[in-house]
Amino acid sequence: MMRGLSVAAWLLAMAVVLPNNKISFVGANHADIEVDEVFEGEFEDQLVMLADSPTDLQFSPDGKYLFLTQKEGKVFYTTIEDLDNGDAVPKQVFDVNVNHDLCFNGARGLSGIGVHPEFPSKPWIYLFHNMNKHGDCAAEVESDTDEGPVNRLSRYIIDPNTMKIDPDSELVLFEPPPLFAQSHNSGDIAFGKDGMLYITVGDAGTRVKENDDGVTMPQALDRLVGKIVRLTDDGGIPADNPYTGSDSTRCNKNGLSGNPKIKCQEIYATGLRNPYRFAFNPNVDHTHFYINEVGRNMWERILEGGDDHKGANYGFPFRQGPCDTGKTEGKTCQPSEFDDAIHWYAHDEEDGGACTGGAFYPNDAGWPAEFQDGYFFAEYAYGGIYLISPGGEGCAYPKCDPPISPFTPTKKTFSATKKVVSIQFGPHKGGQAMYYMTRDHAGNKGNAGLFRIAYTGSSNRNPKAFIEADNTVGFAPLTVSFDGTQ
Repeated sequence: MMRGLSVAAWLLAMAVVLPNNKISFVGANHADIEVDEVFEGEFEDQLVMLADSPTDLQFSPDGKYLFLTQKEGKVFYTTIEDLDNGDAVPKQVFDVNVNHDLCFNGARGLSGIGVHPEFPSKPWIYLFHNMNKHGDCAAEVESDTDEGPVNRLSRYIIDPNTMKIDPDSELVLFEPPPLFAQSHNSGDIAFGKDGMLYITVGDAGTRVKENDDGVTMPQALDRLVGKIVRLTDDGGIPADNPYTGSDSTRCNKNGLSGNPKIKCQEIYATGLRNPYRFAFNPNVDHTHFYINEVGRNMWERILEGGDDHKGANYGFPFRQGPCDTGKTEGKTCQPSEFDDAIHWYAHDEEDGGACTGGAFYPNDAGWPAEFQDGYFFAEYAYGGIYLISPGGEGCAYPKCDPPISPFTPTKKTFSATKKVVSIQFGPHKGGQAMYYMTRDHAGNKGNAGLFRIAYTGSSNRNPKAFIEADNTVGFAPLTVSFDGTQ
Protein backbone atom coordinates (compact mmCIF):
# COMPACT_ATOMS: atom_id res chain seq x y z
CA MET A 1 0.00 0.00 0.00
CA MET A 2 1.22 3.52 -0.76
CA ARG A 3 -0.23 6.89 0.22
CA GLY A 4 0.27 10.47 -0.98
CA LEU A 5 2.02 9.62 -4.26
CA SER A 6 0.45 9.70 -7.72
CA VAL A 7 0.44 6.42 -9.59
CA ALA A 8 2.16 8.04 -12.59
CA ALA A 9 4.99 9.31 -10.41
CA TRP A 10 5.39 5.94 -8.74
CA LEU A 11 5.53 4.12 -12.05
CA LEU A 12 8.27 6.41 -13.30
CA ALA A 13 10.16 5.88 -10.09
CA MET A 14 9.90 2.12 -10.59
CA ALA A 15 12.12 1.98 -13.69
CA VAL A 16 13.82 -1.41 -13.49
CA VAL A 17 17.48 -1.69 -14.43
CA LEU A 18 18.00 -4.91 -16.33
CA PRO A 19 21.12 -6.84 -17.35
CA ASN A 20 23.52 -5.12 -19.77
CA ASN A 21 22.32 -1.67 -18.68
CA LYS A 22 19.00 -2.04 -20.52
CA ILE A 23 16.11 -0.08 -19.06
CA SER A 24 12.48 -1.15 -19.11
CA PHE A 25 9.91 1.31 -17.78
CA VAL A 26 7.17 -0.32 -15.78
CA GLY A 27 3.79 0.38 -17.30
CA ALA A 28 5.20 1.05 -20.79
CA ASN A 29 3.85 -2.17 -22.29
CA HIS A 30 1.65 -0.39 -24.84
CA ALA A 31 -1.35 -2.08 -23.23
CA ASP A 32 -3.74 0.37 -24.90
CA ILE A 33 -2.95 -0.93 -28.40
CA GLU A 34 -3.18 -4.54 -29.47
CA VAL A 35 0.10 -6.19 -30.44
CA ASP A 36 0.21 -9.50 -32.29
CA GLU A 37 0.80 -12.22 -29.68
CA VAL A 38 3.18 -14.21 -31.90
CA PHE A 39 5.37 -11.17 -32.51
CA GLU A 40 5.17 -10.19 -28.84
CA GLY A 41 6.48 -13.59 -27.79
CA GLU A 42 9.29 -13.91 -30.32
CA PHE A 43 10.77 -10.42 -30.34
CA GLU A 44 12.44 -8.12 -27.89
CA ASP A 45 11.98 -4.34 -28.04
CA GLN A 46 14.61 -2.50 -26.00
CA LEU A 47 15.86 0.99 -25.37
CA VAL A 48 19.57 0.79 -26.19
CA MET A 49 20.62 4.44 -26.03
CA LEU A 50 19.06 7.70 -24.90
CA ALA A 51 19.26 10.65 -27.30
CA ASP A 52 17.92 14.18 -27.07
CA SER A 53 15.71 15.40 -29.96
CA PRO A 54 16.97 12.75 -32.44
CA THR A 55 16.20 13.10 -36.14
CA ASP A 56 17.94 10.34 -38.11
CA LEU A 57 20.19 7.29 -37.91
CA GLN A 58 22.55 5.63 -40.38
CA PHE A 59 24.85 2.61 -40.18
CA SER A 60 28.31 2.66 -41.69
CA PRO A 61 28.59 0.17 -44.59
CA ASP A 62 31.50 -1.62 -42.88
CA GLY A 63 29.13 -2.65 -40.08
CA LYS A 64 31.16 -1.03 -37.30
CA TYR A 65 29.35 2.21 -36.48
CA LEU A 66 25.96 3.78 -36.06
CA PHE A 67 25.63 7.52 -36.69
CA LEU A 68 22.87 9.62 -35.12
CA THR A 69 21.75 13.19 -35.74
CA GLN A 70 20.13 15.70 -33.43
CA LYS A 71 17.75 18.48 -34.47
CA GLU A 72 20.02 21.09 -32.87
CA GLY A 73 22.83 20.27 -35.30
CA LYS A 74 24.99 17.67 -33.57
CA VAL A 75 26.18 14.37 -35.04
CA PHE A 76 27.00 11.41 -32.80
CA TYR A 77 28.24 7.86 -33.23
CA THR A 78 28.48 4.65 -31.28
CA THR A 79 29.98 1.29 -32.16
CA ILE A 80 27.98 -1.81 -33.01
CA GLU A 81 30.10 -3.69 -30.46
CA ASP A 82 28.97 -1.33 -27.70
CA LEU A 83 25.36 -1.65 -28.83
CA ASP A 84 25.60 -5.44 -28.67
CA ASN A 85 27.24 -5.32 -25.24
CA GLY A 86 24.76 -2.85 -23.80
CA ASP A 87 27.45 -0.20 -23.30
CA ALA A 88 26.43 2.24 -26.04
CA VAL A 89 27.05 5.90 -25.27
CA PRO A 90 26.68 8.58 -27.98
CA LYS A 91 30.00 10.26 -28.76
CA GLN A 92 29.95 13.57 -30.59
CA VAL A 93 31.40 13.60 -34.10
CA PHE A 94 30.50 17.10 -35.21
CA ASP A 95 28.37 20.16 -34.52
CA VAL A 96 27.09 21.88 -37.67
CA ASN A 97 26.77 25.09 -35.66
CA VAL A 98 30.57 25.37 -35.79
CA ASN A 99 30.24 26.15 -39.51
CA HIS A 100 26.78 27.65 -39.74
CA ASP A 101 24.06 29.44 -37.81
CA LEU A 102 21.15 27.00 -37.93
CA CYS A 103 17.44 27.73 -37.52
CA PHE A 104 15.41 25.49 -35.22
CA ASN A 105 11.94 27.01 -35.43
CA GLY A 106 9.28 24.58 -36.58
CA ALA A 107 10.71 21.48 -38.24
CA ARG A 108 14.00 23.18 -39.05
CA GLY A 109 17.41 21.94 -37.95
CA LEU A 110 19.59 18.97 -38.90
CA SER A 111 17.28 16.56 -40.73
CA GLY A 112 19.27 13.73 -42.30
CA ILE A 113 22.58 11.91 -42.59
CA GLY A 114 24.12 9.67 -45.24
CA VAL A 115 27.34 7.64 -45.32
CA HIS A 116 29.26 6.83 -48.50
CA PRO A 117 28.88 3.12 -49.46
CA GLU A 118 32.70 2.76 -49.70
CA PHE A 119 33.29 4.03 -46.16
CA PRO A 120 35.95 4.10 -44.69
CA SER A 121 38.07 4.17 -47.86
CA LYS A 122 35.88 7.11 -48.88
CA PRO A 123 35.25 8.66 -45.46
CA TRP A 124 32.45 10.94 -46.59
CA ILE A 125 29.47 11.94 -44.47
CA TYR A 126 26.50 13.79 -46.00
CA LEU A 127 24.31 16.14 -43.94
CA PHE A 128 21.05 17.90 -44.81
CA HIS A 129 20.27 20.84 -42.56
CA ASN A 130 18.61 24.22 -42.37
CA MET A 131 20.74 27.36 -42.33
CA ASN A 132 20.12 30.95 -41.29
CA LYS A 133 21.76 32.21 -44.46
CA HIS A 134 20.45 35.77 -44.32
CA GLY A 135 20.35 36.38 -40.59
CA ASP A 136 16.63 36.03 -39.87
CA CYS A 137 15.10 32.66 -38.98
CA ALA A 138 11.65 34.25 -38.81
CA ALA A 139 11.84 35.88 -42.24
CA GLU A 140 8.65 35.59 -44.30
CA VAL A 141 9.40 34.44 -47.81
CA GLU A 142 6.82 35.26 -50.48
CA SER A 143 8.87 35.16 -53.69
CA ASP A 144 12.03 33.72 -55.21
CA THR A 145 13.89 36.96 -54.57
CA ASP A 146 13.13 37.16 -50.83
CA GLU A 147 15.92 36.38 -48.40
CA GLY A 148 15.19 33.77 -45.76
CA PRO A 149 16.44 30.52 -44.24
CA VAL A 150 17.52 27.80 -46.68
CA ASN A 151 18.25 24.09 -46.54
CA ARG A 152 21.63 22.73 -47.59
CA LEU A 153 23.15 19.38 -48.49
CA SER A 154 26.89 19.17 -47.77
CA ARG A 155 29.54 16.47 -47.85
CA TYR A 156 32.13 16.33 -45.06
CA ILE A 157 35.22 14.21 -44.42
CA ILE A 158 35.40 12.18 -41.22
CA ASP A 159 38.67 10.79 -39.85
CA PRO A 160 38.03 7.04 -39.28
CA ASN A 161 40.75 7.00 -36.61
CA THR A 162 39.50 9.88 -34.46
CA MET A 163 35.86 9.69 -35.63
CA LYS A 164 35.78 13.47 -35.93
CA ILE A 165 34.47 15.49 -38.89
CA ASP A 166 36.76 18.18 -40.27
CA PRO A 167 34.70 21.42 -40.36
CA ASP A 168 36.91 22.77 -43.15
CA SER A 169 36.18 19.80 -45.40
CA GLU A 170 32.64 20.93 -46.26
CA LEU A 171 31.66 20.58 -49.91
CA VAL A 172 28.26 22.16 -50.61
CA LEU A 173 26.30 19.99 -53.05
CA PHE A 174 23.13 22.06 -53.37
CA GLU A 175 20.72 24.47 -51.69
CA PRO A 176 16.97 24.61 -52.39
CA PRO A 177 15.29 28.04 -52.65
CA PRO A 178 14.55 30.12 -49.52
CA LEU A 179 11.91 28.43 -47.37
CA PHE A 180 8.30 29.61 -47.49
CA ALA A 181 7.38 27.74 -44.31
CA GLN A 182 8.94 26.28 -41.18
CA SER A 183 7.92 22.74 -42.13
CA HIS A 184 8.14 20.22 -44.98
CA ASN A 185 11.94 20.18 -45.05
CA SER A 186 12.34 16.40 -45.55
CA GLY A 187 16.06 15.79 -46.20
CA ASP A 188 16.49 12.03 -46.15
CA ILE A 189 19.75 10.82 -47.75
CA ALA A 190 20.68 7.42 -49.23
CA PHE A 191 22.75 5.75 -51.92
CA GLY A 192 21.12 3.48 -54.48
CA LYS A 193 22.43 0.24 -55.94
CA ASP A 194 23.54 2.38 -58.90
CA GLY A 195 26.03 4.21 -56.67
CA MET A 196 24.12 7.48 -57.00
CA LEU A 197 23.13 9.77 -54.12
CA TYR A 198 19.40 10.35 -53.57
CA ILE A 199 17.84 13.08 -51.41
CA THR A 200 14.24 13.90 -50.52
CA VAL A 201 13.34 17.60 -50.62
CA GLY A 202 10.03 18.82 -49.19
CA ASP A 203 7.82 21.46 -50.75
CA ALA A 204 8.53 23.95 -47.91
CA GLY A 205 4.87 24.89 -47.80
CA THR A 206 4.60 25.92 -51.46
CA ARG A 207 1.53 23.93 -52.52
CA VAL A 208 -0.43 27.07 -53.45
CA LYS A 209 2.58 28.98 -54.76
CA GLU A 210 3.23 29.14 -58.52
CA ASN A 211 6.22 29.93 -60.68
CA ASP A 212 6.15 32.61 -63.38
CA ASP A 213 4.40 30.21 -65.78
CA GLY A 214 1.60 29.51 -63.29
CA VAL A 215 2.85 26.01 -62.39
CA THR A 216 2.53 25.02 -58.74
CA MET A 217 5.97 24.80 -57.19
CA PRO A 218 5.91 21.10 -56.21
CA GLN A 219 5.14 20.41 -59.90
CA ALA A 220 7.49 22.98 -61.40
CA LEU A 221 10.72 21.60 -62.87
CA ASP A 222 12.57 24.90 -62.54
CA ARG A 223 13.09 24.54 -58.77
CA LEU A 224 14.23 22.06 -56.13
CA VAL A 225 11.14 21.85 -53.92
CA GLY A 226 8.83 18.85 -53.62
CA LYS A 227 11.39 16.66 -55.38
CA ILE A 228 13.65 13.62 -55.28
CA VAL A 229 17.15 14.83 -56.14
CA ARG A 230 19.78 12.48 -57.63
CA LEU A 231 23.50 13.29 -57.73
CA THR A 232 26.90 11.67 -58.03
CA ASP A 233 28.81 11.27 -54.79
CA ASP A 234 30.58 14.62 -55.33
CA GLY A 235 27.44 16.53 -56.32
CA GLY A 236 27.67 16.10 -60.09
CA ILE A 237 24.78 15.29 -62.42
CA PRO A 238 24.40 11.62 -63.45
CA ALA A 239 24.32 11.34 -67.24
CA ASP A 240 21.05 9.40 -67.14
CA ASN A 241 19.07 11.85 -64.98
CA PRO A 242 15.73 12.60 -66.68
CA TYR A 243 16.22 16.34 -67.28
CA THR A 244 19.64 16.88 -68.83
CA GLY A 245 18.74 18.16 -72.32
CA SER A 246 19.34 21.56 -73.89
CA ASP A 247 16.38 22.96 -71.91
CA SER A 248 18.07 22.24 -68.56
CA THR A 249 20.73 23.67 -66.25
CA ARG A 250 22.33 23.23 -62.83
CA CYS A 251 20.28 24.58 -59.92
CA ASN A 252 22.69 23.76 -57.11
CA LYS A 253 23.51 27.37 -56.14
CA ASN A 254 20.03 28.50 -55.07
CA GLY A 255 17.64 25.73 -56.11
CA LEU A 256 16.35 27.69 -59.11
CA SER A 257 17.01 27.57 -62.85
CA GLY A 258 16.07 31.24 -63.23
CA ASN A 259 13.63 30.53 -66.06
CA PRO A 260 10.33 28.62 -65.68
CA LYS A 261 10.97 26.84 -68.99
CA ILE A 262 14.44 25.63 -68.00
CA LYS A 263 14.54 22.40 -65.97
CA CYS A 264 16.81 21.60 -63.03
CA GLN A 265 19.21 18.77 -63.88
CA GLU A 266 19.26 17.58 -60.27
CA ILE A 267 15.61 16.47 -60.37
CA TYR A 268 14.87 12.76 -60.46
CA ALA A 269 11.16 12.89 -59.52
CA THR A 270 8.62 15.59 -58.73
CA GLY A 271 5.16 16.25 -57.26
CA LEU A 272 5.87 15.67 -53.55
CA ARG A 273 4.66 17.35 -50.38
CA ASN A 274 6.78 16.17 -47.47
CA PRO A 275 8.70 13.00 -48.43
CA TYR A 276 9.92 12.62 -44.87
CA ARG A 277 11.80 9.35 -45.35
CA PHE A 278 12.49 6.87 -48.10
CA ALA A 279 13.74 3.31 -47.80
CA PHE A 280 15.85 1.39 -50.32
CA ASN A 281 15.15 -2.26 -51.07
CA PRO A 282 18.10 -4.51 -50.10
CA ASN A 283 16.51 -7.58 -51.68
CA VAL A 284 16.94 -6.60 -55.36
CA ASP A 285 19.95 -5.94 -57.59
CA HIS A 286 18.74 -2.56 -58.86
CA THR A 287 17.72 0.74 -57.28
CA HIS A 288 14.24 0.46 -55.83
CA PHE A 289 12.76 2.47 -52.98
CA TYR A 290 9.55 3.45 -51.23
CA ILE A 291 8.82 7.03 -50.21
CA ASN A 292 6.92 7.73 -46.99
CA GLU A 293 5.12 11.01 -47.59
CA VAL A 294 3.37 12.91 -44.82
CA GLY A 295 -0.08 13.86 -46.07
CA ARG A 296 -2.12 17.00 -45.57
CA ASN A 297 -5.61 16.32 -44.21
CA MET A 298 -7.11 13.27 -45.92
CA TRP A 299 -4.50 10.60 -46.64
CA GLU A 300 -1.04 9.33 -45.77
CA ARG A 301 0.68 7.60 -48.67
CA ILE A 302 3.62 5.42 -49.67
CA LEU A 303 5.04 5.86 -53.17
CA GLU A 304 7.37 3.76 -55.32
CA GLY A 305 10.61 5.02 -56.84
CA GLY A 306 13.83 3.81 -58.43
CA ASP A 307 15.16 2.73 -61.80
CA ASP A 308 11.67 2.09 -63.16
CA HIS A 309 10.35 5.46 -61.99
CA LYS A 310 12.84 7.92 -63.44
CA GLY A 311 11.09 11.25 -64.02
CA ALA A 312 8.09 10.17 -61.93
CA ASN A 313 5.43 12.74 -61.06
CA TYR A 314 3.63 11.85 -57.84
CA GLY A 315 0.89 14.39 -58.36
CA PHE A 316 1.03 16.76 -55.39
CA PRO A 317 -0.69 19.19 -54.90
CA PHE A 318 -3.37 17.63 -57.13
CA ARG A 319 -3.14 14.08 -55.83
CA GLN A 320 -2.95 12.53 -52.36
CA GLY A 321 -3.53 8.93 -51.33
CA PRO A 322 -5.51 7.12 -54.04
CA CYS A 323 -7.64 10.19 -54.83
CA ASP A 324 -7.52 13.78 -55.96
CA THR A 325 -6.54 16.11 -53.13
CA GLY A 326 -9.34 16.67 -50.65
CA LYS A 327 -11.35 13.66 -51.83
CA THR A 328 -11.94 10.27 -50.20
CA GLU A 329 -14.32 8.59 -52.63
CA GLY A 330 -15.98 8.82 -56.01
CA LYS A 331 -14.64 9.09 -59.54
CA THR A 332 -11.74 11.32 -58.49
CA CYS A 333 -10.29 8.16 -56.88
CA GLN A 334 -9.82 6.38 -60.19
CA PRO A 335 -6.25 5.77 -61.42
CA SER A 336 -4.68 9.00 -62.66
CA GLU A 337 -2.00 10.13 -65.08
CA PHE A 338 0.32 10.60 -62.11
CA ASP A 339 2.48 7.97 -60.41
CA ASP A 340 -0.09 7.06 -57.81
CA ALA A 341 0.50 5.71 -54.32
CA ILE A 342 1.07 2.01 -53.86
CA HIS A 343 -0.27 2.08 -50.29
CA TRP A 344 -2.30 4.59 -48.33
CA TYR A 345 -4.28 5.05 -45.14
CA ALA A 346 -6.66 7.68 -43.84
CA HIS A 347 -5.36 10.83 -42.19
CA ASP A 348 -7.79 11.01 -39.25
CA GLU A 349 -8.05 10.53 -35.50
CA GLU A 350 -8.47 6.76 -35.82
CA ASP A 351 -5.83 5.78 -38.37
CA GLY A 352 -3.02 8.29 -38.36
CA GLY A 353 -1.56 11.66 -39.03
CA ALA A 354 2.01 11.31 -40.36
CA CYS A 355 3.75 8.48 -42.23
CA THR A 356 7.43 8.81 -41.29
CA GLY A 357 10.17 6.18 -40.87
CA GLY A 358 10.31 3.14 -43.14
CA ALA A 359 12.41 0.06 -43.88
CA PHE A 360 12.27 -3.01 -46.09
CA TYR A 361 12.70 -6.29 -44.28
CA PRO A 362 16.03 -7.83 -45.44
CA ASN A 363 15.05 -11.30 -46.60
CA ASP A 364 18.27 -12.80 -45.20
CA ALA A 365 17.74 -11.42 -41.68
CA GLY A 366 16.59 -14.76 -40.28
CA TRP A 367 13.15 -13.68 -39.08
CA PRO A 368 10.03 -15.86 -39.64
CA ALA A 369 8.91 -16.48 -43.23
CA GLU A 370 5.88 -14.19 -42.94
CA PHE A 371 8.22 -11.19 -43.00
CA GLN A 372 9.67 -12.01 -46.42
CA ASP A 373 9.29 -9.08 -48.82
CA GLY A 374 7.59 -7.07 -46.10
CA TYR A 375 7.82 -3.34 -45.54
CA PHE A 376 7.68 -1.51 -42.22
CA PHE A 377 6.52 2.05 -41.73
CA ALA A 378 5.98 4.22 -38.69
CA GLU A 379 2.97 6.38 -37.87
CA TYR A 380 4.38 9.43 -36.07
CA ALA A 381 1.24 11.07 -34.69
CA TYR A 382 -0.84 8.15 -33.44
CA GLY A 383 1.91 5.64 -32.85
CA GLY A 384 2.86 2.24 -34.14
CA ILE A 385 5.30 0.42 -36.40
CA TYR A 386 3.33 -1.36 -39.09
CA LEU A 387 4.07 -4.26 -41.44
CA ILE A 388 2.60 -4.45 -44.93
CA SER A 389 3.34 -7.06 -47.60
CA PRO A 390 2.53 -7.40 -51.31
CA GLY A 391 -0.22 -9.75 -52.34
CA GLY A 392 -3.19 -7.99 -50.79
CA GLU A 393 -6.68 -7.58 -52.20
CA GLY A 394 -5.90 -4.59 -54.40
CA CYS A 395 -9.14 -3.18 -55.75
CA ALA A 396 -9.42 -0.06 -57.93
CA TYR A 397 -12.27 2.37 -58.49
CA PRO A 398 -15.06 1.92 -59.57
CA LYS A 399 -15.19 -1.65 -58.32
CA CYS A 400 -14.09 -0.41 -54.91
CA ASP A 401 -14.88 3.06 -53.60
CA PRO A 402 -12.59 4.13 -52.06
CA PRO A 403 -9.87 1.96 -53.64
CA ILE A 404 -8.18 -0.77 -51.60
CA SER A 405 -4.40 -1.01 -51.35
CA PRO A 406 -2.67 -3.90 -53.18
CA PHE A 407 -0.80 -4.68 -49.97
CA THR A 408 -2.01 -6.99 -47.24
CA PRO A 409 -4.13 -5.31 -44.57
CA THR A 410 -2.03 -3.17 -42.28
CA LYS A 411 -0.88 -5.07 -39.20
CA LYS A 412 0.50 -3.26 -36.20
CA THR A 413 3.57 -5.01 -34.89
CA PHE A 414 5.96 -4.80 -32.00
CA SER A 415 5.49 -1.33 -30.61
CA ALA A 416 2.86 1.37 -30.26
CA THR A 417 5.55 4.00 -29.86
CA LYS A 418 4.74 7.50 -31.11
CA LYS A 419 7.02 10.02 -32.80
CA VAL A 420 9.23 7.51 -34.60
CA VAL A 421 11.40 9.51 -36.99
CA SER A 422 13.66 6.88 -38.57
CA ILE A 423 13.88 3.10 -39.00
CA GLN A 424 16.85 1.07 -40.21
CA PHE A 425 17.86 -2.58 -40.15
CA GLY A 426 21.40 -3.01 -38.89
CA PRO A 427 23.90 -5.45 -37.36
CA HIS A 428 23.18 -7.22 -34.09
CA LYS A 429 25.21 -10.14 -32.73
CA GLY A 430 25.99 -11.65 -36.10
CA GLY A 431 22.51 -11.11 -37.49
CA GLN A 432 20.24 -8.15 -38.13
CA ALA A 433 17.77 -6.25 -36.02
CA MET A 434 15.44 -3.32 -36.56
CA TYR A 435 16.56 -0.05 -34.99
CA TYR A 436 14.27 2.93 -34.64
CA MET A 437 14.59 6.47 -33.31
CA THR A 438 11.79 8.13 -31.39
CA ARG A 439 11.39 11.56 -29.88
CA ASP A 440 8.85 10.39 -27.32
CA HIS A 441 8.63 6.78 -26.10
CA ALA A 442 5.44 5.71 -24.30
CA GLY A 443 4.54 9.31 -23.52
CA ASN A 444 7.90 10.02 -21.89
CA LYS A 445 10.05 12.53 -23.78
CA GLY A 446 12.91 11.80 -21.38
CA ASN A 447 12.93 8.28 -22.81
CA ALA A 448 13.53 9.45 -26.40
CA GLY A 449 16.35 7.75 -28.24
CA LEU A 450 17.39 4.59 -30.03
CA PHE A 451 15.45 1.34 -29.69
CA ARG A 452 16.19 -2.09 -31.10
CA ILE A 453 13.75 -4.85 -32.04
CA ALA A 454 15.52 -8.21 -32.24
CA TYR A 455 14.14 -11.61 -33.13
CA THR A 456 14.69 -14.04 -30.28
CA GLY A 457 12.43 -16.95 -31.20
CA SER A 458 12.15 -19.20 -28.14
CA SER A 459 15.47 -18.05 -26.69
CA ASN A 460 15.71 -16.35 -23.33
CA ARG A 461 15.07 -12.64 -23.34
CA ASN A 462 15.89 -9.90 -20.89
CA PRO A 463 13.18 -9.84 -18.21
CA LYS A 464 10.46 -7.21 -18.16
CA ALA A 465 8.70 -6.07 -15.04
CA PHE A 466 4.95 -5.43 -15.24
CA ILE A 467 2.66 -4.13 -12.56
CA GLU A 468 -1.05 -3.40 -12.23
CA ALA A 469 -2.67 -0.82 -9.95
CA ASP A 470 -6.25 -0.97 -8.69
CA ASN A 471 -6.50 2.84 -8.58
CA THR A 472 -4.89 5.08 -11.15
CA VAL A 473 -6.70 8.37 -10.52
CA GLY A 474 -7.63 10.17 -7.33
CA PHE A 475 -6.88 12.90 -4.84
CA ALA A 476 -4.13 12.60 -2.25
CA PRO A 477 -4.02 10.82 0.06
CA LEU A 478 -4.77 7.94 -2.32
CA THR A 479 -4.54 4.29 -1.33
CA VAL A 480 -3.29 2.08 -4.15
CA SER A 481 -2.68 -1.65 -4.28
CA PHE A 482 -0.12 -2.99 -6.74
CA ASP A 483 -0.02 -6.46 -8.25
CA GLY A 484 3.19 -7.68 -9.90
CA THR A 485 2.28 -11.34 -10.25
CA GLN A 486 1.45 -11.26 -13.96
